[in-house]
Amino acid sequence: LDLATDPETRALIKQGIETLKCSGKKCNNSKFDFRNIQFYCENCNKFYCKLCSTKSWVFENKDSETEERPVCRCDDCLTLITEAEQQLRTAMATNDFATLDRVFNQCKTAKTDIDVKLFHEAEVQHLKLEKELDIRNFIESVAHCDSYKTIRKSVKVLNEKFKQAEKLGVIVDPALI
Repeated sequence: LDLATDPETRALIKQGIETLKCSGKKCNNSKFDFRNIQFYCENCNKFYCKLCSTKSWVFENKDSETEERPVCRCDDCLTLITEAEQQLRTAMATNDFATLDRVFNQCKTAKTDIDVKLFHEAEVQHLKLEKELDIRNFIESVAHCDSYKTIRKSVKVLNEKFKQAEKLGVIVDPALI
């Protein structure tokens, strides 16, 4: 503890020293000792024994080829993360902006460490669906225009919306184009 200079590290070491029993349910709050060591859950910031935690590897960022970061999660957090990832996959499969938007925003605001590659895929699809919805709504709003000037302005606005989507790397549905 005396060698740690970073305040966050000092606080974590101190919390570990002060935690005498497992926070999990499987082991009935077993005491920590030299045989029953502590494992730190990065998601909920508590300490657990080997029985009440799971160790695995995750991707560090969306471009990673291999899982390079070791993580330890308690059983409750692992369940929450797994459920959040499944909800996100299901929402992505619907290809509906409102559904994906709701689940995506829940995942963003929740303190769950979901798979970064899955989150990135959801982010890209969310942006795509958002831009497509914006374009569809604009097309519907100008569907019954009689004025030639209004039509010309609408075409310019529509082209600009497509260019903005393209700048963001969004591949718009060809049927919409």
